[in-house]
Amino acid sequence: MNDMLFTPDEFLSSMGGFRLAKGARSKDDLFDVPISSVCADSREAERHSIFFALPGERTDGHRFIEDAFRRGASSAVAQVKNLSEDPSWFLRLSEPMKRRVIFTESSQEALQKSAAAWLAKLPNLRRIGVTGSCGKTTTKELIASILSCENSTVKNPGNRNSTIGLALSLFNVRTSHRYGVFEMGISSPGEMEILADMYRPQRAVVTNIGSAHIGTLGSMETTAKEKGKILGASAQLGYIHEDCPWTDLVAGKRGVPVKFFGARHTGAIDRVSARGLSGWVIRYRGKMISYPLIGYHNLVNAYCAVTLAEDLGISCDAIAAGLENISALEGRGRVIPGSVTVIEDCYNANADSMETMLSYIRSLHWRRGRIGLVLGSMKELGPSSQEYHRKLGEWISSVHPAGVFLYGREMEQTSRVLSKSCSPERLLFTDDFVELQREASVFVRPGDLVLVKGSRSMEMERMVPALCTAV
Repeated sequence: MNDMLFTPDEFLSSMGGFRLAKGARSKDDLFDVPISSVCADSREAERHSIFFALPGERTDGHRFIEDAFRRGASSAVAQVKNLSEDPSWFLRLSEPMKRRVIFTESSQEALQKSAAAWLAKLPNLRRIGVTGSCGKTTTKELIASILSCENSTVKNPGNRNSTIGLALSLFNVRTSHRYGVFEMGISSPGEMEILADMYRPQRAVVTNIGSAHIGTLGSMETTAKEKGKILGASAQLGYIHEDCPWTDLVAGKRGVPVKFFGARHTGAIDRVSARGLSGWVIRYRGKMISYPLIGYHNLVNAYCAVTLAEDLGISCDAIAAGLENISALEGRGRVIPGSVTVIEDCYNANADSMETMLSYIRSLHWRRGRIGLVLGSMKELGPSSQEYHRKLGEWISSVHPAGVFLYGREMEQTSRVLSKSCSPERLLFTDDFVELQREASVFVRPGDLVLVKGSRSMEMERMVPALCTAV
């Protein structure tokens, strides 16, 4: 990033409050040149960058301030509390480094305020925000794929969608960008206000309301209300799926008009044909489009992207090209062909996404070989965990798989249901990943189709190489 983000005065004003380290004579001691980039990982520090030292559950960014300086950072933003609780990180710094530390009450809030200030300097950016329980990243990628066929577009890299990730992502916006498409993810009450205040989306998408993060959000009702806060004061129009049962709670009484997307409301798509593991053929305004993403849930994501793009006045050619150009992200319904065909859908899992993917597997009517399921626990379901894991057993039974390999202690409930209602050739429940990997690899044979899915913390992607090379 070579563009200037802030002058020193602009940056210090953006944080909303600061104080200089002892020994710094004035704010002029902090910077040699304007700021060109912002980071919270010292490995990403470079010349003329600002490093924000953020406290975390696993590590503390203050321990890496020295590394950021050695990589070229101009200054570092630290918390006053961290200096008083453990000054060792500060004492290790050289005297010139110490003079370039800026102290705030909260380095995370300072980061968020700076991100909002940077975006405020770019009033011509058309801002689209995407949230929901499932499909956020894919829908974001679809919208960005379409808009980038028409004009310069910026999006979150990967799934940097949290109160920290979004803030860092916003610094990627440049004056040349016409459209911004940013995913906004929450796991606790109050987070959406922070995200919406930072980004201020003009068009706000809620893909769906489901069980993801119900353990921290408490209920589906709370999930709908919290995600609905994306329709804040800046939103001009909201987008919700036509069959969403929580529309009233999402929309609330904010006065923001809502538009529905889906098979009945996205009239520009008038015919779809399933192509199994090759995705779909979509007829859009007379154009036949090969849309490569699998499953009905990804068709719904396409309805959303098309509805929004048409509202923005995007050309038919750009919309068609954007749909065709998309490809499955790693861990999100990616089909890996081979002697054993693997569907890698292991970025995350909750009850809704599990049911959706198993329904898709059932619809394939696979005839080349057997169906195998390698599934990890669904996390963050709170008190509903046992109930949803029991339901998972019922959904698995409807697929009639030849082999079911369950990993994680929560899966005990699923295993109990399957032992009574389903009789696969092989049923394994284990909390030992080595055993899981060994037994699933021994089971598969040429022609089999295997789904690998589980919550992020289960790291189910570790199974994929073993399955792909098993036969």
